[in-house]
Amino acid sequence: MSRSPGRNAEFTEYVTEKALWLRKVAYLLCGDWHAADDLVQATVTKLYTNWQRAGRADNVDAALDLRAALACLPLRIDGLPAGVRVQEVHLWRPPLRGAGAWELQLFLSANGLPVTVGVSPAGGSPQPRKSTCTSATGLDLCVQVDGPVPASLRAIGGPRGLLDRITVLGADERDWTTDVIG
Repeated sequence: MSRSPGRNAEFTEYVTEKALWLRKVAYLLCGDWHAADDLVQATVTKLYTNWQRAGRADNVDAALDLRAALACLPLRIDGLPAGVRVQEVHLWRPPLRGAGAWELQLFLSANGLPVTVGVSPAGGSPQPRKSTCTSATGLDLCVQVDGPVPASLRAIGGPRGLLDRITVLGADERDWTTDVIG
């Protein structure tokens, strides 16, 4: 597969600009600089092989952040509906709640409207108001739509339809996956 010199230069410029940020994000996820460097290398390689498609994304930073965050997450989504895009991914490990405490939030945009998917250990966080929630494998899973339900979610059954596409993998991080969106 040949790559145009312009696309290669664009990729190189982008990665050079983001390398330090990506390494810091990877360290926060891994807690080890060597593992972080391995994750950065894997992320940059994956980004390069998909640069033509990624370069057309609404938010390449969010796509790169998602790829970095995909080090391991406690869920698998069986396809996002058309019109739904990942904007940000946050995995918090609040030290005040004790060892093993964490909370994941995926911030989505559905037809331009905000949708939040939250996952946490069962009973570990209060369920957000106006959210649709379920519990499985020791985890709470909630979908929160701010405002009217976007058409892309209505087409699959609303927040409940999105929940039905998500499989939570349990609280044991050894069972988590990097293959989050299928």
